[in-house]
Amino acid sequence: MSTPVEQIKDRLNIVDVVSSYLKLDKAGINYKTRCPFHNEKSPSFFVSPSRQSYHCFGCNRGGDMISFVEEIEGVDFMGAVKILADRAGIEFKVGPATGSTDVDKDQVVTALAAAALFYEEQLKEAAEVNTYLSERGLTPESVAKFRLGFAPPGWQNIYNYLKARGFTDAILVKAGLVGETNKSGGKKVYDRFRGRIMFPLSDTTGTIVGFSGRLFDPSGTRGDEAKYLNSPQTIVYDKSKLLYGFPEAKVEIRRTDMAVLVEGQMDLVMAHQAGVVNSVAVSGTALTDRHLVNLKRLALNLVMSFDGDEAGLAASRRAVEMALAMGFEVRIAALPEGADPADVVRDKPELFQEAVTKSVHVIDFYLRTLSRRYQDQRARAHAIKDQIYPLLLRLTHIIDQAHFVKKIADVTSLAEEIVWQDLKNTPLPTRLSDGELAPSRSEPLVGNKPGERDLSRTDRILAQIIALWWWLEENGGESVSTSKSYRQLEDLAGTVYLKVNMDKLLPQKGEKLLAAEILYGTDQTKLELALQELEANFRQEFLKSELELIMKKMKEAESLHDEVLMDKYLKKCQDISKAINKKDY
Repeated sequence: MSTPVEQIKDRLNIVDVVSSYLKLDKAGINYKTRCPFHNEKSPSFFVSPSRQSYHCFGCNRGGDMISFVEEIEGVDFMGAVKILADRAGIEFKVGPATGSTDVDKDQVVTALAAAALFYEEQLKEAAEVNTYLSERGLTPESVAKFRLGFAPPGWQNIYNYLKARGFTDAILVKAGLVGETNKSGGKKVYDRFRGRIMFPLSDTTGTIVGFSGRLFDPSGTRGDEAKYLNSPQTIVYDKSKLLYGFPEAKVEIRRTDMAVLVEGQMDLVMAHQAGVVNSVAVSGTALTDRHLVNLKRLALNLVMSFDGDEAGLAASRRAVEMALAMGFEVRIAALPEGADPADVVRDKPELFQEAVTKSVHVIDFYLRTLSRRYQDQRARAHAIKDQIYPLLLRLTHIIDQAHFVKKIADVTSLAEEIVWQDLKNTPLPTRLSDGELAPSRSEPLVGNKPGERDLSRTDRILAQIIALWWWLEENGGESVSTSKSYRQLEDLAGTVYLKVNMDKLLPQKGEKLLAAEILYGTDQTKLELALQELEANFRQEFLKSELELIMKKMKEAESLHDEVLMDKYLKKCQDISKAINKKDY
């Protein structure tokens, strides 16, 4: 008997699968389009019906229909097989069959799909609700795209509708569509959502797993009820990992390598309406590490959109720290104080697009905000230490830290060495959220021990170089600080950068000397050759990091149409590229 994977490949054609996500154009016997996995102007992504495979000549990704779905959906192998099995009409259950008579996931999902249809139909008949949505700026196309609906007032509308279609009380309770009460007279069942605009919540594959209902109360008589009511946690709905709008945004997030995070469902719908299709929103909870794990499968750049007042800064603080700790490049799209994306998009959609395009690194954003707020130099320095240093410690690359340390030194009129020392003494909380440990501050090591953070390659190489410098000095070689080797790296990376790293390693000097001896032996000639090789590797890695940083700046200059800056950064890119390709070091 054939396996589910073989059955899928027998029944489905890769052209049909890929074309359900992307618009394909015929190219001889193959098909082509722009790659969804990286930004490009000319199509280099080819799909071959004869080989049942795809390949991008731009980013070198390729594979079969299963690997394509893994990539585009941000799921693992089993998740991709499940998606394709459903499409092919093949029964495939992830996990062992239990034979239980309890309510299962398929029954719950079917009930939720039927409920979505009911709410959509009810919205068509609710003229007052449609007028409200129109006044908020939503177009009929947006309402249809996100399948908005309406739960009418009344205690058993959805209950009666679904009961008449064969769904049991147990299924409807498990789906979170109805609640139960045990008052006098026995058990009663009631609709959970009543008089609310309904936003279906979908998992990463687009399957509806719950709802968020916004109170619609034109008479103002329900002021004691929550503005938003979400489905409870169920066997299919987990609010800690679901992002609203993710199925609609994932292809664009992957293509642009950037996700835009907004605050709520209405903000999200309006952001998509403005053309910012890579937007997502949390629903019913604060941002969690599980949300970020889902996003990190698709992109490493995260733009957060919130207003620039005190409350906006405070509310996003934890999310910013968590995202930085997980290795995201976090940027802020600053909106006018007191405004939210939905209002901005309704009144001036181009303003929201511009805010995203001109978003700035979160540390630059905080520096700018605090510099405006504190005119007194001393007060400003203290505010920066309290609010920005903890963010700096979350950065996973010391080159990025050095970049912002220099900026802080300029803004506060302090020496870079003082900023580095203050940073070194700043405590870093060890936990950000339940189940997620924050990384410790950057500490170069000679190899990582189990449980230690995987530091950047540049930092690890430098740690090995420092250990060898010390070993040679202790065994009759030159003093580290006066050696030719030290001066060459000082010219490349800077005095402060080398000194900070050596200071961090000093408490473990004995351990590092032993590690160097174990790794490289005691033969002086071999040690010097190892040092030369490490320095060449360090130079390559350091220059590559510098090139990456300059290229980011060049893109920013391009978005601002600043030709002078673009020329300046282009020349730097060319110089660094030449240095990387040099072989005489």
